[in-house]
Amino acid sequence: MHVMNLTMSDIQRYLNEHFLVALKPTHNWFFVKNNLFKVDLNWLNSLDEDKKFNVVEAYFYTNIFYASYECEYRSKKYKLVIDVYIKPKLLGETYVGFEYELGFNLFKMEKKTKILESIEFLVKQIDDVVTIMNHIFLAASLDLEENIQNNTLQIAKKLESFVGQHQLGEVINDDDLSEICGN
Repeated sequence: MHVMNLTMSDIQRYLNEHFLVALKPTHNWFFVKNNLFKVDLNWLNSLDEDKKFNVVEAYFYTNIFYASYECEYRSKKYKLVIDVYIKPKLLGETYVGFEYELGFNLFKMEKKTKILESIEFLVKQIDDVVTIMNHIFLAASLDLEENIQNNTLQIAKKLESFVGQHQLGEVINDDDLSEICGN
């Protein structure tokens, strides 16, 4: 595809048609942002410098995904949030890959929002991000309300076990976060 004269809207449409990953969300998920693309690095690197900068800035930098799932139990609202951040990997001026930071947070929505569970993973491949997310979609639909009712919240622990067992990524602890964020 010759992209020299294409607008960003044209590029968005092209990315959606050719590179958007397939997710399997269950009912009640609300998607705010989905720029999860399994992009062809040859295509990305073939763009002229200005276009490449604009595409990376718009679709392959910082927060690329945000979705939430809400449920209610005994008049209390709970919200599960998944967000994904991306970090490009460069060799000189050439994009050679991406790393992803996938966050999972469960909140109890009260006057003062309370975090019940939280975990973050460093993931090297977009396919692994998709596997983890599809697992969360299914687990939320099947287990979240039951876990809240039984007061057995261990979703983050189960998710950590799933990710480790399948070698999909690694848990990011607070020290790792400060290193990534430059603090």
